[in-house]
Amino acid sequence: MHYPNNVAPQGSPQRGLRRGSTSGLADEQDRCSNGSPFILRIETMNRIEAKVRSARRRLILGRLGRALCVTLFAGLLVAIVAIALPAIHFMDVNIETWNYGWIGGCAVAALLSAVIYAFAKAPNLDAVAAELDRRFGLRERLSSSMAMKENERESDFGLALVADADKRAAKIDVA
Repeated sequence: MHYPNNVAPQGSPQRGLRRGSTSGLADEQDRCSNGSPFILRIETMNRIEAKVRSARRRLILGRLGRALCVTLFAGLLVAIVAIALPAIHFMDVNIETWNYGWIGGCAVAALLSAVIYAFAKAPNLDAVAAELDRRFGLRERLSSSMAMKENERESDFGLALVADADKRAAKIDVA
């Protein structure tokens, strides 16, 4: 039986299936404002990409924190040596200005080098999606949906994969 907009009424055994498709995305299309599959794909991919971008930010911040520990340690070691120099060798400097200058300068240099390192070594979105799959046991759902080209997402398999990835990604809390 043909139903308007290819969606069966509530309670029908065909509810949730579009005519000629076994992807079962009609319920998700009902949530879209105009029911367009194109808008559904965009909204779904935006939700998946938002989770992946959030995880990427967290990974970058974690890498920044680790790099900051190392660079501050090294920078303050340099500052300690520089602060000890006036005690070892006579230098005509204001000790207070010398000490604060070296501590502040080394701390700023450590912070800048940690930030540069964290962003230079930032993982790409595909690597982050694979890491999310691994950590949350998603069996490569996110990485597969992110790696698909636009024309591959339009197939029944692509629609089902993206819908499943979106459903699984909604359950994880990346923060």
